[in-house]
Amino acid sequence: MKRFSNVFGLLLLATVVLTSCLGDGESEVTVYNDAAITEFTLGTLNRYKDGNKTTLTGSNYGMGIEQVAPYRIFNRDSLPKGTDVSHVVCTISTKNSGGVAIRGLDGNDTWYNSTDSIDFSQERTLRVFSTDGSYYRDYKVNLSVAKINSDAFSWQQYVASDTTAIPTMDSLRVVTVGSRILLFGREVADAAKSTKIYASTNGKTWERVAAGETFDSLAWKNVVVKDSKAFILSGGVLKRSDDGNSWTAITTTSDSPLRQLVSASVNELYAYTADGHLCALVDGTLNWKAEQLDDSLSYLPTSHITSTCINYAPVDSACYVLLVGNNGTKSEVWHKIQQYGGKHKGGQWVRMVSDGNRFALPVQKHQSLVYYNGNLLVVGAARAFYNTTDQGLTWRKSTVYAMPSEMTGYNFSVTTDANGNMWMVSNYGEVWQGRFR
Repeated sequence: MKRFSNVFGLLLLATVVLTSCLGDGESEVTVYNDAAITEFTLGTLNRYKDGNKTTLTGSNYGMGIEQVAPYRIFNRDSLPKGTDVSHVVCTISTKNSGGVAIRGLDGNDTWYNSTDSIDFSQERTLRVFSTDGSYYRDYKVNLSVAKINSDAFSWQQYVASDTTAIPTMDSLRVVTVGSRILLFGREVADAAKSTKIYASTNGKTWERVAAGETFDSLAWKNVVVKDSKAFILSGGVLKRSDDGNSWTAITTTSDSPLRQLVSASVNELYAYTADGHLCALVDGTLNWKAEQLDDSLSYLPTSHITSTCINYAPVDSACYVLLVGNNGTKSEVWHKIQQYGGKHKGGQWVRMVSDGNRFALPVQKHQSLVYYNGNLLVVGAARAFYNTTDQGLTWRKSTVYAMPSEMTGYNFSVTTDANGNMWMVSNYGEVWQGRFR
């Protein structure tokens, strides 16, 4: 692979030389002023597991290409744990036969060669040039590798429904804060229907916590986690806790009273106000500000809302917030790319809609959205996991993840922890641990 300090200039020179060398009667070369990468296919990949080397057929792992800024290329499903992405051979196709260069880790450009391996252990930039040399487009390439050996995902029951570890509930939400699993729920036997909190460090033994606190009947669905802390909205008051037991009130102001706490990013909380607006509370401030939306706020999800926040690799110090829920007879999905490094940059919420989308997320109750083993998954009353490989636009029923077949509860909530576990708690007090075994 030859190296050039200015690939752009070389390509322009080659175009001029080629055109000038054509004699009378020879076919004229057509050049174009636009360029794009149209296909990206992985070749054979090496995988190391338990000290043994095997190979993977890279073309079995579909690649996504975003043709709107910021342009990026990514694998739709995580490569198995142990996959070597530092020596990757790939096939790249371009529009109008544009040339492709690779930005080196030292800042220099090299021409792409289909037989040379590329180090994708960190984000790389591919630059595609138009054949007339007047235009180029940069694509950020990220290959994700699973952190867990994905041989077989299965469930193990930790608490049965006929025990008294957790009372029967009519509504509940489960989250993970540090090493604790916190369950927020409304007990069937409680005439006041106030929200109670139960905690566990192992999924098997549970205790009632925050017994001295009073949370209203809707507080169970007004819970989000940010920076290893739980936040809850009850009676219009925002509170924070490190462990689910001790809670501290946070005095904030907004133009309209807060109605529901719905999501969180690295340094922001998000809530609906009584007048229906989506607003944000930035770390270090105490005043909720209205968020920018690219569509009418009437399309925001209004019930069975769930959300998550993941790292957004194409942009430095940025996270991708996904908000999912129902709006009448339709499922609504919104996202926001929020940059948190340096000066606060805000960001806009984008409605994920596609006319005639055959793979829209189905409308269902009791939804949980989790990020697990490199996958964004939604599970709810349809009793199936739906996976998105394009950040929330399309959803397909997963062939890897399934509900525990013996679970009897019909209302349940799901969370994950840092140890590769998925936890599911049902309204009948059942607790299940799911993981790759």
